[in-house]
Amino acid sequence: MEIEWKAEKPIFEAGVPLFCPQHLPLLQDAINGNVKRGYSGGSFFVSDEIKPGTYRATGIIKDCYWERTARDGSIIDNQFVTAAKELTVTILPSDGAFTTRSCGTWRVVS
Repeated sequence: MEIEWKAEKPIFEAGVPLFCPQHLPLLQDAINGNVKRGYSGGSFFVSDEIKPGTYRATGIIKDCYWERTARDGSIIDNQFVTAAKELTVTILPSDGAFTTRSCGTWRVVS
């Protein structure tokens, strides 16, 4: 038997202040729709799963690979990074997908 658990707003509104008060600002941002999504390892289709724009990954980055591909899968741009503290990539509306591995979390640049 498979059990499906569905998170609902009232559960978080009651539980977070009680059990995780340090995360209350995150809860408020989520309720208000102000959460900035980050993209870690995987492949993401442009416009469907990741929006065009400039993204940055920061922190200790080791043995990272990222690539931008056309809609037909051909590589437009890519980079292997042995070690870095910051990476920036711009995903264009004409790109097909963005793939990243071991680069940390990419966040849209404000």
